[in-house]
Amino acid sequence: MKRTIELLLRACQTAGVDPELIFEHFDEADLCAYRDALADGSVRHEDLPRWMESTAATIRDGRCLCRACKGVKA
Repeated sequence: MKRTIELLLRACQTAGVDPELIFEHFDEADLCAYRDALADGSVRHEDLPRWMESTAATIRDGRCLCRACKGVKA
């Protein structure tokens, strides 16, 4: 999982996106999904900055579906 987090952090930096913003909205399931998608090629490493830009836009636009944004308690 550490490798996935490092890749996502680097992608945020490359995209000019605040990683704290992104990681406030990700939970373990999100990280596992990225890990698996990177492993099976569904998401290419070089596309991660674009994914982080898209995620930041989703959050900014109020379209995030994470537990915190939807008011769902764990």
